[in-house]
Amino acid sequence: MKQKHVCIAILFLFVSACGWLFPQADDAGPTGVRGVVRHLSNAPAAGIRVFLLPVDDDWSDVGAEVAELPENLRRVVTTGQDGSYRLEAPERGLYRVVAEYDGHYTFPASGSTLVHGSSETLTHDFRVLPFPDEVIPISAVQGTGHQSPVQGETVDLVVGVVTMVRRNLGIPWQSPRLQAVYLQDPNPDGKFRSSDALKILMPEWDLVEPGQVVAVSNARVVEDVRDPPFYDSVWTSSSLSRTQLHLDATHQMHVWYRPTTGRPPVVPPPVRIGASGVLPPGIQSYLGIGGRSLWDEDVRIQPAHRALDFYEGLEHMRVEIVDPLVTGASDQFGRIFVTPDYAADAVDRRSGGGLRNASYHRFDTALEILPVHSSAMPGIPVGTRFDAAVTGVLDYHRGRYSVLSDSVHTLPYRLLPPELRTVPPPGPHDFDIAALNVYNLSNSGTSDARFDALAESIVDGLASPAVLLLVEVLDDRGTANGSNPDATVTLERLRDAVVAAGGPEYGWQQIDPEVLSDGGVPDGNPRVVAFYDPVRTAPVYAGEADSADHATEATTGLYTASDGAPVLVRDLPSRITGAHDTVFANSRKPLVTAFTMGEHTLYLIGVHFTSKIGDTPVFGRIQPPDRSTSEEARRHPQAQAVADFVDELLVLDPDAYVIVAGDLNDFEYSQTAAILEHAGLINLMASVAAEDRYTYVFHGYGQVLDQILATEALLSDFVHEFRVVHRHTAWPYTDSRRASDHEPVHLRLVGALQ
Repeated sequence: MKQKHVCIAILFLFVSACGWLFPQADDAGPTGVRGVVRHLSNAPAAGIRVFLLPVDDDWSDVGAEVAELPENLRRVVTTGQDGSYRLEAPERGLYRVVAEYDGHYTFPASGSTLVHGSSETLTHDFRVLPFPDEVIPISAVQGTGHQSPVQGETVDLVVGVVTMVRRNLGIPWQSPRLQAVYLQDPNPDGKFRSSDALKILMPEWDLVEPGQVVAVSNARVVEDVRDPPFYDSVWTSSSLSRTQLHLDATHQMHVWYRPTTGRPPVVPPPVRIGASGVLPPGIQSYLGIGGRSLWDEDVRIQPAHRALDFYEGLEHMRVEIVDPLVTGASDQFGRIFVTPDYAADAVDRRSGGGLRNASYHRFDTALEILPVHSSAMPGIPVGTRFDAAVTGVLDYHRGRYSVLSDSVHTLPYRLLPPELRTVPPPGPHDFDIAALNVYNLSNSGTSDARFDALAESIVDGLASPAVLLLVEVLDDRGTANGSNPDATVTLERLRDAVVAAGGPEYGWQQIDPEVLSDGGVPDGNPRVVAFYDPVRTAPVYAGEADSADHATEATTGLYTASDGAPVLVRDLPSRITGAHDTVFANSRKPLVTAFTMGEHTLYLIGVHFTSKIGDTPVFGRIQPPDRSTSEEARRHPQAQAVADFVDELLVLDPDAYVIVAGDLNDFEYSQTAAILEHAGLINLMASVAAEDRYTYVFHGYGQVLDQILATEALLSDFVHEFRVVHRHTAWPYTDSRRASDHEPVHLRLVGALQ
């Protein structure tokens, strides 16, 4: 890259202090700044003017501000032959040291604090840096792969325009704090396989602003998987890396304005993502056998074929999402997820707006929008349409690509209030079973408003089912102290809220988990609970079962219930554990219960398999995502343990009525679900219309986690209706109608009580 004009840049060698001067008029004695201006070769530079400029002026045109500077504030000093200068701080105010040479203005990216009247004058040494004839293009640093070809090396010299600065990063007690400076080449190479932007992670003492031209020398190129302030290994072990420059006190950053006008250049225009610009391909990740690392040297990106590579070619660049449709509601971090063009050409749309996961490899793109000013972000539900494009810088954040936007909170939008779906009231002989993940429900830390919202969902949304499986119920103290697993108060509060909402006075079946042995949130002691309406059903008790005895192992056989009726499980209620201790180690154990259904016995197995949080991300380093090494590998033997139990029941009675329900933490097309189906269970999710087939929204994608599977005998003997009751996931985090982050699933057996 050539540059005909010579620009002057300056560098403070003392980069350990902040960048402003703070003269105060209440102390006596002169205070000022003195120093020596040097060429890059370290030789003294003469004839350069050094002066102070008030920092509250308009810095878009330094030359104009200098010309209009009042005489009493123009402290202009011309350096001598030895390059030395000295300035006394003028009246009280905030100032910055500025240098001028041949009409070109430059200022330090670092500085020091001056208190007017202090006993010493601080010394600054500047270096004069001519704009080099040759610089390293940013695209050459980025390369055409998922890692830089020069990673680990020191580069000199990279030049670009600052497009965004994110401050106050890193660990709160870290000093100095970190800032991320996004730099984009004003002269792109025009190749879509290599990005024209970089991120500089550096101490916050350097004060740079968007629009400035920045030259970085002696900086180290790193491929960073860390995500300050989140340094958790869950994400860093499988995430893609980001090409960054790292600076510390030994490195140099120079800031200057372009010659002639003194104005900073306009930031590069954004790449338009949408039908009017470029569209990412529908295939998100790589196909084939999992386990291949994108860091292998022979892996080249193909942005026309894979969305993962498409975004790698735009890493850290300015982008613009055209006609954005919200496909993931605003959460506790203020972020939302959008798709371009109002999802007009999306293959797998879901009801209410948004996208859904229909397969492992092909689905439409949802981009995370991470507001720089998150506290100003309003609560935005799914289906909202923005009336202006969302513009920002593309980054990578904890396993997914994100657009960092400092303006999204100001954009006009049109709300589409989400639908609150309901189940029709049951007939007098109908029997309803439902399952609902209640999102870490506990007496401690859960408001009355949330209990009331859950009760409304149960009564108005689910028509007060005869049996309701509640997933993710914590002990009464929540995450405060896990030494006592009892959840009685929590369940009583929910029961009372249901009664107040016009529902039945539910009883319940559950088994307290062994203290801190069932995974979930720290100290939570989560478990599955079966609520039942005593007017329409009754629990079947058998053996020595004790609802507080976590050691009771579900065992199949020909036994007699407490009322003398035959039963296929020795102890009811009980849990599937025992021989499967290793399978369910530090994970929720399935709850085995039985209920009367007219003249029949219904066996109900409530499950909550291992969390998906440890799954390999779709936009991860291993491609295609290797599910054999993720948490999915734990869910398979858990599903097999449940399937084996169902097999044993069906060997004893091939016509047994058995239901497996709850949160599988896996998709309806997953191997986890297939294992259960191979035991003779029918997955009812297949009967749901495609656009309604989701119970959870993750990163803007609707997906099925909560499911109901039943034996063929049960479904063939009764007309049945299955629904996903969409009520919660479309609402923003702050809305009381978001009673849970999951949708309930509901099965009606018509005439089962006759």
